[in-house]
Amino acid sequence: MKSSQRLARLGCALFLLVSLAFGVGALLPHAAFSAEGREPSPFPALRTETGGLNAAFSAEFDRWLTDRVPFRGAILSAVSHVRESLFATGSEQVLVGRHGFLFFSDTVADYCGESDMTEEELTAAADALAALSEYAAAHGARLLVAVAPNKNTICPDEMPAAYRRLHDAAHETNLDRLTAALDARGVASVDLRPILTESETRLYHRRDTHWNAAGAARAADAILTAAGVPHEAYASLPVAEGAPFAGDLDGMLYPGEGRTEPDLVPAIDLSRAFAYTSAVTSPMDMTITTRGQGEATLLVFRDSFGSALIPYLSAAARDARYERAVPYRIDLLERYPASLVIVEIAERNIPALTAAADRLTASGGT
Repeated sequence: MKSSQRLARLGCALFLLVSLAFGVGALLPHAAFSAEGREPSPFPALRTETGGLNAAFSAEFDRWLTDRVPFRGAILSAVSHVRESLFATGSEQVLVGRHGFLFFSDTVADYCGESDMTEEELTAAADALAALSEYAAAHGARLLVAVAPNKNTICPDEMPAAYRRLHDAAHETNLDRLTAALDARGVASVDLRPILTESETRLYHRRDTHWNAAGAARAADAILTAAGVPHEAYASLPVAEGAPFAGDLDGMLYPGEGRTEPDLVPAIDLSRAFAYTSAVTSPMDMTITTRGQGEATLLVFRDSFGSALIPYLSAAARDARYERAVPYRIDLLERYPASLVIVEIAERNIPALTAAADRLTASGGT
């Protein structure tokens, strides 16, 4: 048999084997070949609820089909292994940095100084937060704004060399400008950058967007100190390796592999310092309530960075309520009287305050 015929038959056999594998995979339940932590996209409707044609059918069908590619997670993971190990690249959402660090691509514009808000946008965001502060004061509460810095703001040396900060020391970031605008309006805020950069301990996860438990403890320390709330000196506690932590960026690159890294946690046991008073399925629940041993009553508007703050803030409060919904429901003060309102927002999300400015103000009834 000629070598060309052998190669042709071998190619056909490989094609049939691959087709058979994908065919069998397509018959399996979705959970058998996708582990991206979400439900698959539903099959799109041809018509809208009003009876018209669904203009988004093509895009929705593409998502439905893509979600059902057999062994999708394994394929994505294999591609990511090659990209990260050979080319030090990630994906559209994940940037591969130095020393095993991953960064969320949405923070690159802030890092490079390419996401500056206009004066009108900044004014709208600051005015909205000022309206919340006025509403809180009218209901006997103080308001404090705390911006969670992007990981590359705190760990710039771990960013790839190809990404350079285009602004110099004199350039003001959105965070700098928002802090100044709030100060001019008499709105209390706390700059978390100093307490997160003065430590030699790594305070952000290598393979996740957010701060680790040690970083959250230091941030909570700064927030409570700025608010004048008595609390444990979290920032001075020694730090040790804790339980394995699954990073969100790792999950994007390597779905289904269950990759983890050790969390870094402060040496304190808060298990008896507070208790959850709501049914909690995840730290990302839309509403979480707690009861602790302090005297303050907290209403906390937060995003994903706020999840790790919950134990440290709750232990210092009598009652705390954490809300993840946007717009911020400041009118909750009508039926949940709090002594302190905390607005925690990630640095990368500062521009979103502009888009929601009218709703933020309206939600306060001003």
